Amino acid sequence: MLFLIFFGSEDKVAPVRDSERLYDELAEKHVPADLYILKGAEYLNTKFLQLHVFKIIEKFLAENEHSYVALGSICSNNYWYN
Repeated sequence: MLFLIFFGSEDKVAPVRDSERLYDELAEKHVPADLYILKGAEYLNTKFLQLHVFKIIEKFLAENEHSYVALGSICSNNYWYN
């Protein structure tokens, strides 16, 4: 399983540290993951809809087209996957 994690630096719903902790835990278990913290973005902010974000997603999916990719969001201390 691969993880592509986006998080807003100004998220008030869940602390940025939650994403960093998830990324660190995945790395400890040797699970491939990429973490992008979008500067100035709040929870579900339109900054997540910018072209450069879509290019990152497109590249990630193209490079991992034969893998299972987890898409979802982190809310508080719980990890929710869609």
